[in-house]
Amino acid sequence: MLQSVWIMQYKDVEGGSVICLFPSHSKAMEYGTALANYDLTELGLEGVHVENHIDYALARLENFQSGALKCRENALAITHLQEARHWLEHRMHDRDNRGVLGTHES
Repeated sequence: MLQSVWIMQYKDVEGGSVICLFPSHSKAMEYGTALANYDLTELGLEGVHVENHIDYALARLENFQSGALKCRENALAITHLQEARHWLEHRMHDRDNRGVLGTHES
């Protein structure tokens, strides 16, 4: 299921850059100040997953397809991103059924 995501960039405590994806603008704002000063793990955030990147790319391409940038190539890219999302969900369900979801076991 495609969800909207907010992407925000922050400076971490060592001056590096942290890119975060959030499910809503309010969540992004809620963590905004804290992310500028704390490690993500201290906030209970695990970072960005592959699925988040795919969802973001899908949202962008679907937005392109709804306007003047509509083209066959975007449609094909959307199809393949949807397929990638499908197989990642399939992997997740398989790992869950085997009791290894959330671990580093294969």
